[in-house]
Amino acid sequence: MCGVDRLKEDMKYDEYVKLSIMISDSVYKKDLFKPLIKQVKECRNPGVLPLGAEIEMSNSGMRAIDSEPGDDPVFDNFYYFFDYDLTRRTWKLGGCVDAHTFSKSTKGRSRGFLEYSFGRFQSVGDWSKPITQGPWILSEMINCGLAFSGVRPHSLHIAIQVKEDKINYSKPSDVDSLLCLLLMGGDLGFDDTGRLREKRIYCNEILDHFGQLNFSRENIHYYGEVDGKKLSSTVIEYKFPRLVANRNYQPLILALKGHLIAENPRPLIPHPERIPAVNSEEFEEKQILIDWATHPQPLSAAVIRNFLDVVERGLMTEHKGKPAHSRFYIMNNLSEIEKILYEKNRLIKEYREVPK
Repeated sequence: MCGVDRLKEDMKYDEYVKLSIMISDSVYKKDLFKPLIKQVKECRNPGVLPLGAEIEMSNSGMRAIDSEPGDDPVFDNFYYFFDYDLTRRTWKLGGCVDAHTFSKSTKGRSRGFLEYSFGRFQSVGDWSKPITQGPWILSEMINCGLAFSGVRPHSLHIAIQVKEDKINYSKPSDVDSLLCLLLMGGDLGFDDTGRLREKRIYCNEILDHFGQLNFSRENIHYYGEVDGKKLSSTVIEYKFPRLVANRNYQPLILALKGHLIAENPRPLIPHPERIPAVNSEEFEEKQILIDWATHPQPLSAAVIRNFLDVVERGLMTEHKGKPAHSRFYIMNNLSEIEKILYEKNRLIKEYREVPK
């Protein structure tokens, strides 16, 4: 009725905005949203550590970067992203085309993943802030963002802000814990020959041409200066998870957070400023993860039990030595973590027992 569903030469952009707001006000029914608001208040259960996420989507899967015209008949892997002014239309979701280059703000055409980087606070540039301290909120945003896009899910990045002075770069990470995380959030499945692999690593999705394993990366964000000293925040970004629709991501988020608090493991890719003092190429845990992804081995009950203890210890000390979440919430998610690990472990055991 207002005519905002089609282009009119005599209407300006701000007129479209004004009419859109008027339509929104007319269709909004407060009583309709009361149950949803109540659900959010009951489920949000925030912690202390700030959280963020990026989701990558493509109908061509990992071929999105090197795809040819016609590979994605619906979106052409977002080659015309800027032609449709999608930077401005999706900026509050952090919308961009990720062609796995150093910059995501170029206006040149390129094929790649549709990425939502939640927490972006301006339409131009690649700067994002944490979006929540609640794992439930983050999990819901991931699923809602994916449902809104209508594009096939590919990968997920989860970011957790930490205190940089607690990371010990000289101490190797506990590989068993890293394997538990990979088993939970990675992509354990069969390759084209029918062999069981962890495909995020084995298919070189997070193993780049430089030999870096993008399992966990340290990012340092500078946001000001006081008395000549730069103010910064350190964020550990986990880039190994597979993105799947309608998944409860709370167990994975809590596993990552609990492990991070308890162990303060060194990221497999430190920030460039640390490179002179930290040689990540010598991190032995990297090769162990690569070898395991090629030939997955079941984890022992003792390894899983120890991992659960580590995660519990971290979550129980998140806020000044005490839990930030309710004990019921923590124990419920620990139970889910245990269930996921044993289900994935069973898949490996059953595969290995079948004669090849």
